[in-house]
Amino acid sequence: MVNVNVGVLGHVDSGKTSLCRALSHKGSTAAFDKNPQSQRRGITLDLGFSTFSHSGPHGETQYTLVDCPGHASLVKTVIGGAQIIDVMLLVIDVTKGVQTQTAECLIIGEICCDRMLIVLNKLDLLDGGPAALEKIKTRMRKTLELTKFKDSEMIAISANPQEAGPVGIDELKDLIAKSVPIPQRSRDGPFVLCVDHCFQIKGQGTVLTGTVTQGMVSVNSLIEIPLLKLQRKVKSMQVFGQPVTEAIQGDRVGICVTQFEANLFERGVVCSPNHFQLTYAVLVPVLRIAYFRNSIRSGTKFHLTSIHDTVLGKQTFFSGSERSSIEQEFVFEEELAHNADGKFFFALIEFDQPMICGVRSLVLGSKLDTDINTKTCRLAYHGKVAKTFVSPDYKKSLAALRVSKTKHKTGVVDRVPNESEVIVKNLFKKETNLEIFSGMKVAFSSGETGAIQSSFGQSGKVKIQLDVDSKISADLKRLLKAKKGEKPEGDPITVTLTFKRLVFDPSKKAIQ
Repeated sequence: MVNVNVGVLGHVDSGKTSLCRALSHKGSTAAFDKNPQSQRRGITLDLGFSTFSHSGPHGETQYTLVDCPGHASLVKTVIGGAQIIDVMLLVIDVTKGVQTQTAECLIIGEICCDRMLIVLNKLDLLDGGPAALEKIKTRMRKTLELTKFKDSEMIAISANPQEAGPVGIDELKDLIAKSVPIPQRSRDGPFVLCVDHCFQIKGQGTVLTGTVTQGMVSVNSLIEIPLLKLQRKVKSMQVFGQPVTEAIQGDRVGICVTQFEANLFERGVVCSPNHFQLTYAVLVPVLRIAYFRNSIRSGTKFHLTSIHDTVLGKQTFFSGSERSSIEQEFVFEEELAHNADGKFFFALIEFDQPMICGVRSLVLGSKLDTDINTKTCRLAYHGKVAKTFVSPDYKKSLAALRVSKTKHKTGVVDRVPNESEVIVKNLFKKETNLEIFSGMKVAFSSGETGAIQSSFGQSGKVKIQLDVDSKISADLKRLLKAKKGEKPEGDPITVTLTFKRLVFDPSKKAIQ
């Protein structure tokens, strides 16, 4: 059977785990809050996996439920879970409606998948009957109208009613089978497994459980844990307790390897040998998330999440005229704005710690240190990696990125020796190497243009040669006629030099 991965997301205590328990025929070792700490606190703290099969228009299909935590502090885990799903169930407590983490889950869903179903849970606790339910549905349609999920179907259920058994579960299974198309799976390409749990089985080896996002793997295949630079042979494999000899894209699988300590690796990526390397920086075409209200400035640090890994990283933003080309000329941007007027934004992200992140990997930037008690979106921007930098000396290769930053210098006319030359002060410091700026064009506030010719004296003054077609103004003529030491009438005449520097050019060369 083809496997479909169904993400179950929503605010904390909306009944996600109860829903997974009611839907599932079989749970994994990590299902239904088996973690002792989860049971003590009464909330989901990690990803849980369970499964059911159901016959629908596409035949018998297996569905793997990915139960994501709902607490604000665990959004990193939610992002990791959402990147392996084909469809999302957004679970809403009908007695409370859309809450803060409901909105964040909706944003994550928009980024990570194309299809969503709305599950209105705890129907047994809703006062007001059908009229109250219709009011909730109307409110939800209003919430979704500006998203790609505006036409999502809704279903009202009770996953864990206090007296009777679950209500609406069979109808929900039918709805999933009817409205979720079977994804196209491929065996092609290098094998990639997004590992979410790792544990030891005495006498067997270490089991890595996860979802295959690319390619295929079989018993006796050689696989690599790139974070640790270790290669191991697949001893055996299981899918929800059933032995299998191979797994392909989309499958949920447990892979057993030997001679590997489980405490060395919690979660991350396993792949074909040499497919991934530690990544120190990435170049990403990015989109700003509309609901993030704070500024996103170049030079600041955000949390960067890719699959199950989150690290801090410094971002530098720039814009270009093409969405995907990384060979184009870029313009440095102080801040990431919303894309508009044919301008596309890119980010160079430099990780504080290297992480496993390949080309086309999704990267999500967020401010996870925001107070979780404030009702504000912490998710800032996202994009798929266009280029990786895998050398510790990656900064040397950044010079190939042509990102220009416009600079302005302003000086004041000191005196005018003749009608073709002007002496300007305060344009440069006396220690400036003026050879860098020789021949560059300047503009006068009085209307003339000219070019920097040479230094004048030892104090940083420069001699400007006026352009032959630049007619001298009356203001400059007054200075020309002024006697030495005489203060001319009127405001000072300013001179502006506008030039560019390539942000990643180690020589800091100035260009016009």
